[in-house]
Amino acid sequence: AEDIVEGLSHPQALAIDDVRGKLYWSDSGNIADSLHRANLDGSDAEELPVEAPAAWGLAVDVAGEKLYWTEMDAGRIRRSNLDGTEVEVILERVLSEPSGLALDVAGGYIYWCDYGSGKIQRAPLRRPEAVQDIVTLAELARPTGLA
Repeated sequence: AEDIVEGLSHPQALAIDDVRGKLYWSDSGNIADSLHRANLDGSDAEELPVEAPAAWGLAVDVAGEKLYWTEMDAGRIRRSNLDGTEVEVILERVLSEPSGLALDVAGGYIYWCDYGSGKIQRAPLRRPEAVQDIVTLAELARPTGLA
C-alpha cells in the first residue's frame, strides 16, 4: 500500500476523474468539513472553495464536468463544477440522511443511500424531484455506500 494523501482528519468519500487524472475526497475535519482534489499520485492537492457538511458520498460526472456530493447532516445533494465553483442544490427536503452516491450519466439517473430511512433511492438527473425508492428492505438498516 502507498500513501497518496496524508494528514487527513476523517476522510469519508472518494471519487476519481480518470479523464483528467484527478482524485476527489471529502474530509470531516476538526474545524469544518471540506472537499479536496489532487492528481492521482497525490500531487497538487487543493481544498475546493465549498462547504460540504458530512459529505459521505461523492461522484464525478466526467462528461458534464460536475462534482456531486451528499450532505448527510443537511439532508441534501449538491453539485458544482469540478473546481468547486457554481454550487447548486440538486435535491433537499425529501431526504433524511443521504450517504453513498453514484451516477448513471448514460441512463440519466443519480442514485444514493439514505442512511436515515434505510433506503436506496434514485432520481432522474433532469428531474431530481421525482425520487424513486429502489430498495426498502427491513434488513437494509443503515446503508452508507454505493458503487
